[in-house]
Amino acid sequence: MEGSLSLVLFTLLGQASAGMLLLLPFFAAPASGRGRVAGWAALALLCAGALFSLGHLSDPWVSFYTITNAGTSWLSREIWFVGLLGAATLAWLVTRRTWVRWLAALVGLGLMYVMSRVYTLPTVPFWNSAATFWTFLASGLLTGAAKRVQRLLEGCLGRLQLRAVLLQDSRGPG
Repeated sequence: MEGSLSLVLFTLLGQASAGMLLLLPFFAAPASGRGRVAGWAALALLCAGALFSLGHLSDPWVSFYTITNAGTSWLSREIWFVGLLGAATLAWLVTRRTWVRWLAALVGLGLMYVMSRVYTLPTVPFWNSAATFWTFLASGLLTGAAKRVQRLLEGCLGRLQLRAVLLQDSRGPG
């Protein structure tokens, strides 16, 4: 896979995962069946994004050294936050503790911040501002909400269609 595409997929899938966890309380009770399905979906998106990111590496066998500069490198921090988000999400899904879900959501917010810092470069003036973070956050919230909004709309449209059929049936044959 071409390097740039793999990074785009990694970024969007990571943002969607974090956005789903941040928005989960607004769409379903986190402990409910739907909330847990959304949690597993968020974890799957994060894992898929992490796998796509490997397509950007020229030599995956030495990529381990990338994580050793967390004190100075935003890229290293990004890798750590992906791992932390995956671990926190899995911990919530296993323990079903509300505070662990909130921890996962906060780590997801942190991941979006760290991702935005990777792209906040003085050499690219358009990206070198707080707008980069807000754009990453908006992208995460929009992609994280997309499936939930689709289901809500399908439910509303399904009820409208059912009402139309019932209304037509109550009038009897023409």
